[in-house]
Amino acid sequence: MAILVSVLTTVLTVALVLGMSWGAVLLISWLITLCFGLEWSLLIGTGVWLCCMLIRFSVGAADDKKGLGL
Repeated sequence: MAILVSVLTTVLTVALVLGMSWGAVLLISWLITLCFGLEWSLLIGTGVWLCCMLIRFSVGAADDKKGLGL
């Protein structure tokens, strides 16, 4: 039972952190488009967030390989 609670807590924590990250990127992208007078949509904001996540994970993977001497 303790393992189930631990797994559930971990999943909820990850979901909360990703949700907060998504919200922050949406807010920033909305403000940028507002400043430049561009049209903004939820799909565009989510796409920007997904691109940020892809860059973050790919750069993180490159740093891990660099640290291992590969």
